[in-house]
Amino acid sequence: MNQESRVRPSLQDERRELVRRRLEEGAIDVFAERGYASASIDQVAKAAGLSRATFYLHFANKAELAIGLWGDLRVQLVALYDELGAATAIDEAVLEKWLDASFDFYADNKTALLAVHEAIALEAEVAEMYRRRMGEVTSKVGPLIMRALGVSKENAELRAALITMQHERFSHFWLLRGMPFDRTMAREVLAQLWAQQMGFGPTET
Repeated sequence: MNQESRVRPSLQDERRELVRRRLEEGAIDVFAERGYASASIDQVAKAAGLSRATFYLHFANKAELAIGLWGDLRVQLVALYDELGAATAIDEAVLEKWLDASFDFYADNKTALLAVHEAIALEAEVAEMYRRRMGEVTSKVGPLIMRALGVSKENAELRAALITMQHERFSHFWLLRGMPFDRTMAREVLAQLWAQQMGFGPTET
């Protein structure tokens, strides 16, 4: 077996991934219409054009499906935070550009994120998975704060947790739940707040 064949996914793996994707896409439609709690596995399978038996070949239950949905979203979100963490110079303009991209993430994935958040409230394993995610994105921001402010790792991690949670909750209520805020103002104000807490802006407004 050559190296290329070892690295390249098999046709079976590709088919499995395709079926999982169909189930996840079907689930997003059903969750949007009925809500996570009211949606059944039969409805998800039907929306995907698949059988209930096929569903159970790929997911043990709805909670595992929700975790799968979040896994796809998490990849995008972590990539955003990786971009911020890799920035060689940060100021309010850089933060505004990054925040714009993060707003697009929430807006573009609204239906799936709403389903995941409903699952978080109902499924302990989904809630634990989401908690770990907060720690993951915080770890991308903490080192930036340590370098800029010269504070301890614990202080930097606390600051990072505060601003990332602030961003997550604000985006949830604004972009997912429909609270009325102006995008330009939201971007500018959050950039100012983040710059202050991260040590890249004035300490007073």
